Amino acid sequence: MSRSVVVVAPADSTAREEYLTVPEVAARFKLSRKTVRNRMYDGTWKKGLIWFSPRGLGPRFKWSALVRWLEGEDTPPPTGGLAYGPEIPPRGRGRPRRVDATVIGAVGAGLA
Repeated sequence: MSRSVVVVAPADSTAREEYLTVPEVAARFKLSRKTVRNRMYDGTWKKGLIWFSPRGLGPRFKWSALVRWLEGEDTPPPTGGLAYGPEIPPRGRGRPRRVDATVIGAVGAGLA
C-alpha cells in the first residue's frame, strides 16, 4: 500500500518568493491578468523598478517593490498613464461641429 505525503509550506513562504509572474500578481491583488498587464504598459508599474522582462522568460515582478507601491512609499504613478502626457495634444476632428446653431472648434475659420 502506498502512502501519499503532503508537504505544507511554512506561513512565511510567500515572503520568500521575491519574483512573481503575471498570474501570481493577479491572484495576490485579486485582479485579472489583463489588469496586471494594463498596469505594466500604462506606466503605473514601471519597467526596471517593479517589473522586469528577462530574456527567455515572461515578465517578473519584484514583490517588495509592489508592496512599496501599494503602501504609497514610491512616487505616485503618472496621471492617466504615459499615453496621456501633457505633451500629447488632444485628438480632434478636421471639421467643426454644431451645437444649438453655434460652431464649436472653428478656431481660425472665422465662424465663431
